Formats: sequence, C-alpha cells, structure tokens
Amino acid sequence: MAAQKWIVAGVAGLVFSILFSTADATTSMMYVYELPSGARMVTDHRLNNKYYRLVRVGATANGLGHLAVSRDSQFFRTDPNTYDDLIRRVARKHKVDFALIKAIMHAESGFNPYARSHKGALGLMQLIPSTAERYGVDNLYDPEENIRAGVKHVKYL
Repeated sequence: MAAQKWIVAGVAGLVFSILFSTADATTSMMYVYELPSGARMVTDHRLNNKYYRLVRVGATANGLGHLAVSRDSQFFRTDPNTYDDLIRRVARKHKVDFALIKAIMHAESGFNPYARSHKGALGLMQLIPSTAERYGVDNLYDPEENIRAGVKHVKYL
C-alpha cells in the first residue's frame, strides 16, 4: 500500500512537471479543485463552476503530490458505503443497529479512517485510546479493529 502511494505521488509529480515545465512560474498559477466526487483536478486557470471547490492556488507544483496521498482529513475522501459490509457483520454479531453505527461514523469521522480529533480520539469511530485499549485495539487506524471496538462500546453504553 505504501508503494502505491509513492507511485501515485511520483506519477502526479511527473504529470505536473511535464504540464508546467514550460510555464513561467511568476505569471502562471495552478489551481486545485475538488470535484463533487471528492476527486482532485489541477488546472492552470480559474474555473467558474459552482460544483467545484477551490482547494489550493499556487505558482509551483510544490506540495501538490501530497494531496493524492495525504492522511489529513482535509484531503482524505472515501465512499460512505466503503465500510458497509464490515459494519453489518460486526453490528449483527453484537446485536447493534447497523444504521446507528453508520450514523456515528458519519458524524464522528466522515468515514475517514485516519481522522483525529483535537481531544485525541482516533479513527472511524473516534475512539479515545483508553477506550480502545479496553477493547483490545492495537491499531486505532485499522477500520476493522476500530469498528469492532466502537460497536462493542456502543453496546456497552
């Protein structure tokens, strides 16, 4: 997985260097937009489209490759249905409502497995490390461990 991230970053860097190598960095600006799907688009001109959100403007490609591989919740996007099978399986096993768990994940992390609150809660279910330890979680960023512990804790509550 780490190799894939570096490949994505490398390809992105290569594309940016080819696209912008002949541009004058002092006059040419690059615009990064987020599309409704969460995908990112880079262009050399400002777009007038109410459905595309402007994310970054800069004269260089510095840092643009990081957008593709960042764990930062500002840049991370996932399909809200990504974890449905896992949620169903764990919720059914512990007799907790699937919709409740999915709603908690939506509210707490926006389905970002790398979410981190300012209070130190981590992962999809935003578990505090002491709560995660109580349920035997080794890696709070592992979706299966995080959901399992979160479901158990909701049942306990």
